[in-house]
Amino acid sequence: MSSTPPPLFPAAPPPPPRLPPDRKTGLGGCTLAALILGGLALLLVVAAVLAIPTLRKVQEKARQLSEEQRAQEQQRLAALKPAAPLSEEQKAGLLAFGEALAAELSEGDMEAVARRIDVEAMTDRVFIPLGSAAQWVGARRGYMGAVGKMGGGLVQVPAGSDVKALRVLERDGSPAVMIRLLFPEGAMSFIDVLVRVDGEKFEMIDVYNHVFGIMASEEARNGMLAMIPNAGDAFFSALFGKAGTSKAKIEALLEMKALINKGDLARAQEYYAGLPAAARKERLVFLQYLHALSNDPAASEETQDRYYQALVEAPEILGENGATELLRVDIEFMNGNYAETERLLERAEEKLGRDAYLTSLRATMMLHQENLAGARQLAKEAAGMEPDLINLVDLRLSIHAHAKDHAALLQELRDFKTQRDRVIPAEALEDEQFEAFRQSPEFEVWKAENP
Repeated sequence: MSSTPPPLFPAAPPPPPRLPPDRKTGLGGCTLAALILGGLALLLVVAAVLAIPTLRKVQEKARQLSEEQRAQEQQRLAALKPAAPLSEEQKAGLLAFGEALAAELSEGDMEAVARRIDVEAMTDRVFIPLGSAAQWVGARRGYMGAVGKMGGGLVQVPAGSDVKALRVLERDGSPAVMIRLLFPEGAMSFIDVLVRVDGEKFEMIDVYNHVFGIMASEEARNGMLAMIPNAGDAFFSALFGKAGTSKAKIEALLEMKALINKGDLARAQEYYAGLPAAARKERLVFLQYLHALSNDPAASEETQDRYYQALVEAPEILGENGATELLRVDIEFMNGNYAETERLLERAEEKLGRDAYLTSLRATMMLHQENLAGARQLAKEAAGMEPDLINLVDLRLSIHAHAKDHAALLQELRDFKTQRDRVIPAEALEDEQFEAFRQSPEFEVWKAENP
């Protein structure tokens, strides 16, 4: 298992591979205009008095237009959600959509992935909650342009990743398909791909990351802090998800973001430690803290201790909707805390639903605790859910090795060769758990069969 935390979903442009990304969104175009008046004082005073009724009419008309535009924008957002629950045929179609998307991601076909995205709707989900549409015209243009250059848009995965669509569900009032991502370096992530439904057609409009309990659209707004530190109340209300956020929390978020953008991760950690408890427990501030810890190149023992403690606190701060337990899995495993690792995996399954890969990891933790019967039962359950899961081959080999059932281990090697048309070479069985097998007659048979 890798000690690298699972990466947050990429949005535009792609983030660092660990924890909250430092996403920058384009802000091209003019958003504000200033009109400076000067000249003969008396003439201007008279003109101003005469113009007041007209000005008030213009302001009232502008207010009405703004309210109408706001209402239209909210209607656009509402229209992204289906008027009625999906039919069984639509659910089957959405799962097929997810399976095709997973195959394209696994194959690295980002052009095909890009064709599945409704960029306009995705952009609406980022910007409409901010209000004041005129202020964000340039930002929208920059955001859409960046996404358009990225191929896969909201979802980018490393080459060689194993991607699988799991099930259809609902997220934030929209139909969605849950997808599991297993990365080459050993990290994992679970996302919900939210879609807009048009009859039998589905288009991606957002992505929810289960590990951090956050939407891609929300994270995009978070990333804008680097570009617009003097945004107004509407921006911060949308960013924090509530109106009237305290000035102290806003200042804390801005300062954390500024320090991280400068690359001063140690100072960001110290600044966070000195914040009042309420600010430290603010979700967006805490995400910046996780970013500072996980990307600190010094990685001192103190930083590691802080990171571990932060992961312990993550479920309380980030919310129970996210499977934040997965952030701690590698650390607990590397520390030899197998019972706690198994508990975290079981808790994640309770939130995400049963998953063959997570179940297979739980079985591995059972083996580390010498619970052979428990490992066998979980391996059987995982195989029932996903017979072709490649992780099950390693798991069954380990179970046979622990049981010293060399005949079963040999048969597993033969079955893999037959089913996958690949040979597991003798040198791949040099791990300590296979020591007894290497001394057995069955191992000699395997070597003779595969010289």
